[in-house]
Amino acid sequence: MLIAAAAMLGRAGHPQTTTEPATAWMRSAQAVLGAQSPWAMLAIGLTAAVIVATLVRSRRGASSSRSPGPLWTIAPVALVSITVALALTAPRRPAPPADGALRIAVIGHQWWWEFRYPTLGITTATDLHLPVGRPVVLSLESADVTHAFWVPALGPRALALPDRRRELALAADREGAYPGQCAEACGTSHAHMALRVLVESPAAFDAWAAGQRAPRAEPDSLRDGALWKGRAIFVSHSCRGCHTVRGLTDGPGGPDLTHFASRGTIAGGMLARTDANLARWIVRADSLKPGSGMPGFPVPRSELEPLVAWLQSLR
Repeated sequence: MLIAAAAMLGRAGHPQTTTEPATAWMRSAQAVLGAQSPWAMLAIGLTAAVIVATLVRSRRGASSSRSPGPLWTIAPVALVSITVALALTAPRRPAPPADGALRIAVIGHQWWWEFRYPTLGITTATDLHLPVGRPVVLSLESADVTHAFWVPALGPRALALPDRRRELALAADREGAYPGQCAEACGTSHAHMALRVLVESPAAFDAWAAGQRAPRAEPDSLRDGALWKGRAIFVSHSCRGCHTVRGLTDGPGGPDLTHFASRGTIAGGMLARTDANLARWIVRADSLKPGSGMPGFPVPRSELEPLVAWLQSLR
């Protein structure tokens, strides 16, 4: 948990907080935890008192045959009672809705998130789009090791396990962009496995979904010679072996790039999607993100610039 917290706090420019909840469940959880905090502080105080008393007695060389005072009976009972009471009143995970929910498959990879909308025919990565006010069920799984999906403003931390699916229900009631993070130590670049949840109006979500289902953008054959060159480089390069661009390549390993330029970040949320960052990522992925499944490719500048331009045209 300390590693996860350090990773979360260390992402400069990506504040993640539970103090601005965007779901009714998170607001109720805050209310319960707020009511529990005085009792939690009392438990901590009693624990500290027992520790201090123990240290004082040991320093004074108290006789083992001496009858213990009431503190040694009352303190453990109080601590256990408070702990049990807090556990029994802790907020439970929201139950999946009976029907009408948007179902999304969330798949953790080392180190990026894949999102599949089976009823909409959409596959994307890193940016998770949700319609405001609609119940959602996330079906969590992992393609490799144990990950944990956590968007602090929306709901509890939930494990994504290999060969097993777990469900997380939520219903965002406030529009906005909510950053998240893998909250399970999952390997070398665990701290750079980020995501964003974009909660949008139903109209904006429908427009995004229509754009994702649409065919990929094709360069104009008369005006976009550089983009055609970039497309040809992608198809002839080893990129095609990992990445899918619908109707062009069918790579099973990396993120689907059909509408790559509709996302705000690259490298699993590590870098902003700019021309300069994309060029760096293509050439130096293995050094920028150690352990990444994408190696660096020594693409010459004459090919790198049109390749970047073509990828940035995939909206």
